[in-house]
Amino acid sequence: MLIGHQPKEFLLSVEALTVSFDGFKAVNDLSFYVDENEIRVIIGPNGAGKTTVLDLICGKTKATSGSIHFRDKDLTKMKENQIVQAGVGRKFQTPSIYDDLTVFENLEISFPRGRTVFGALTFTRDAAVRDRVHEVAEMIFLKDRLNVKAELLSHGQKQWLEIGMLLIQDPELLMLDEPVAGMSVSERVKTAELLNRIIKDRSVLVIEHDMKFVEDIAHKVTVLHQGQILSEGGQSEVLHGLNVSVAPNEIIAIMGRNGMGKTTLMKSLMGIVPTRSGSVTMEGAELSTLKSYERVAKGLAYVPQGRMIFSAMTVKENIETGLVASGETEVPGDIYELFPVLLEMKSRRGGNLSGGQQQQLAIARALATKPKVLLLDEPTEGIQPSIIREMARTLKRIRDERGLSIVVSEQVLSFALDIADRVLVIENGEIVRDDAREGVDAAQISKYLSV
Repeated sequence: MLIGHQPKEFLLSVEALTVSFDGFKAVNDLSFYVDENEIRVIIGPNGAGKTTVLDLICGKTKATSGSIHFRDKDLTKMKENQIVQAGVGRKFQTPSIYDDLTVFENLEISFPRGRTVFGALTFTRDAAVRDRVHEVAEMIFLKDRLNVKAELLSHGQKQWLEIGMLLIQDPELLMLDEPVAGMSVSERVKTAELLNRIIKDRSVLVIEHDMKFVEDIAHKVTVLHQGQILSEGGQSEVLHGLNVSVAPNEIIAIMGRNGMGKTTLMKSLMGIVPTRSGSVTMEGAELSTLKSYERVAKGLAYVPQGRMIFSAMTVKENIETGLVASGETEVPGDIYELFPVLLEMKSRRGGNLSGGQQQQLAIARALATKPKVLLLDEPTEGIQPSIIREMARTLKRIRDERGLSIVVSEQVLSFALDIADRVLVIENGEIVRDDAREGVDAAQISKYLSV
């Protein structure tokens, strides 16, 4: 009897997978493995092949070569319905629910007993069905909406309903394509909570652009580009040996596509995402050993992507949360001079402001800490062009009047060129361009921002 090392058994094994469309390889010699009870996130720019990978796994697209093994089954030799019955569930980008049915009915028709013709003909709403529907509804935060028609749900609730329609089938592998697209911040937080809870009995494969959400859920991150894996591992491996310096009173713009590491860089600077190696210094002081609030006290302020204001608090109360770091007791008047609309609305709740007004509020709150360096993560996201132009003027005014440095991560090149003294491009976690504003080749930088 020979006793030796046994190869590890994965729930999903993708090996040498390739699919070619008229000579173009959308997925090229791709190999990766998913463990049981794992949340794997695949990130990358649009057109990298992320959705095509899910299409191949669920049988919607047939592979040119390679293998996809789900336990002991080769999915490349199976039909779509057979793959579903084997235990693989897939949610598409746009919610596919029945708008004219209630939440209960949507979940009920997904109950696995009705999958076959005979099962559908003999299906009855018995105690087992009702109990399972109520169990899943509570899991997806819709237990109080069971009798509401699906068309009346919010976008985020529709996303949860479709996830529930998959969960009621009890798949071993759940595949989700951009599940938090269009969700509010609170809905994204709840979705992360949901996914972290359901992996007790299954694995989840997620395609996503929202890096905050990725950080909240991922056990392992796979970076895909042009159908191939660029890197794979924990989230701390998304950045590789970055060196960035910012001069006093300088504005730098860090450009790059989704998934290239911009948000991870910002969060690493703030201490939100831990780093494996390297240092962060400001005016000679080492910050890398400090916690986030200690970095704020040292003069580093952060305006996160999505604003993250306190929607139930007033404008004035939101700004006052930044005063803790500065030691002030009243909101400085010059903040309202920079953002006069906030003075007019200081008694209004933050959640009732427009996107542009919320962005001004987030910047005002950061300025209340009296920072030396201000970090802004995609400040133009979801804001109309006229407000973007005004924001560019305001940021330059803040730099000039307050004498601080500003680091902006951005995808809108025109905005970056309006405000920046220097433009950097990040690609696959590395800085590939660093140009003074007067020497910027807009056409070259645009190539890094396009698919």
